[in-house]
Amino acid sequence: MKSLPLILIVFFLAGCGPFVSGTWSDDPKNWKRAFSESRPNDGISIVHSWYMRTPHFTAEFAWFFELEVTESVKKELISNPELSKLTNVSSEDLRSRIYQDRPTWFSPEPLSAYDVYESKMDRSFIMFIEKSGRRSFWTRYQL
Repeated sequence: MKSLPLILIVFFLAGCGPFVSGTWSDDPKNWKRAFSESRPNDGISIVHSWYMRTPHFTAEFAWFFELEVTESVKKELISNPELSKLTNVSSEDLRSRIYQDRPTWFSPEPLSAYDVYESKMDRSFIMFIEKSGRRSFWTRYQL
């Protein structure tokens, strides 16, 4: 019984280690938080980012990125077999699948301005790619 407080402290600290809660806007570390890898170098520039992690022992987060991509990266994204293009999807359906408090800069144009893709493995990952332009908007959440 005497070790119970120590166990609780260790459990609490372990839960807070790499999963510190908070909200970060346009923080250079947001890419690493979202993808667990270094920021992209070739063909992708981060314009805006927003990342939120809740203080919970399981992974609970939401993130949004506005990226500027080269034509070659855009072609690579569109041809990625792990993504499927969403057709005949309504704005209401997409809103229900995106974290509700999206930043104002995230996909500001009407839905018709984008080709929309989702991950085949994780339907919570959604990507908006400008039909005529270089911007790409990525989002995912897990709560």
